[in-house]
Amino acid sequence: MKNIIFKIQYIVALFCFLAIMSCSKEGDIGPKGEQGVQGEPGQDGSDGVDGQDGNANVIASDWMAFDTTQLDALEYNIFRNDANFTQEVFDSAVVMAYGSGNSAIGTFFSAFPITYENGTKKVEHTFIVQVGAIHILNKADSGSLVSDSTVRSYRYVIVPSSSSSGKTAKTDIISKLKKAGVDINNYEQVANYFGLEE
Repeated sequence: MKNIIFKIQYIVALFCFLAIMSCSKEGDIGPKGEQGVQGEPGQDGSDGVDGQDGNANVIASDWMAFDTTQLDALEYNIFRNDANFTQEVFDSAVVMAYGSGNSAIGTFFSAFPITYENGTKKVEHTFIVQVGAIHILNKADSGSLVSDSTVRSYRYVIVPSSSSSGKTAKTDIISKLKKAGVDINNYEQVANYFGLEE
């Protein structure tokens, strides 16, 4: 009986050994299966947020008309509180002011400061910026009136710095505009470059 149990154990061990050996051997790679069915298309995502305007965050005022009842004087100064004139703008932005009016050849635009001379009559238009405000100064020489000038409205344009601050930032802005062929004293070039609306 011991012999039979020993033989059965020997046969079981041999069978297990053969089974393990036959499982450890890899066979050839089988053929590639067929492509699965295309799934349903996914739902479109929501639209992204619009990017910033391509005008370098330029701020431009509307054209503001002079109060014609005030023009018959030697001086006519406008003090306008404006939140666009922040400390950052004051420190690092380029601020330009332009006058507009009508002459014998039609509508004109000119960068401030503007000096209008007609014979003995002379009128100057300048501007000063401070934090929170802009001053438009209109001054006539003795014997002249502010109304002698043909400038009748003004607007300002603020070009903020995108990187540095101080005088370097202002110089960088003007240099970039110059390289782009924009003369900051030419309103039409500035308006076209920044896409300003009238």
